[in-house]
Amino acid sequence: MSHVLGATEDPGILDQPKGLRDPGTAVGGLWAGSFVLQGERSFWNVARPERPVVIQLTGEPYSRLVLGVANPRALVDRINAALPAWL
Repeated sequence: MSHVLGATEDPGILDQPKGLRDPGTAVGGLWAGSFVLQGERSFWNVARPERPVVIQLTGEPYSRLVLGVANPRALVDRINAALPAWL
C-alpha cells in the first residue's frame, strides 16, 4: 500500500488508447498484459463489459493497474480507505 496513490472506477478508460503491447494481448474487448503509452507502463487485465478499477502507483515498474473485478466500487472504496490521510 505504500506505493498506491489511489484508485478509481473508470469505464471510459476502455475507449482510450492503451499504447503498445509489451507483452500483452488486445483482442475482442479483452486487454491483458503490459502496455506502454507516452513512456508510462501499465498492466491491464480487463474485458468488456467490466467496469475497470484503475490503481495509480508510484515507485513501481507500472504506473497503474487496470483491472476488471467483480465489485469495482467496493474495491475502490477499500483501497482509498486504506491510504494515509495525507495523500
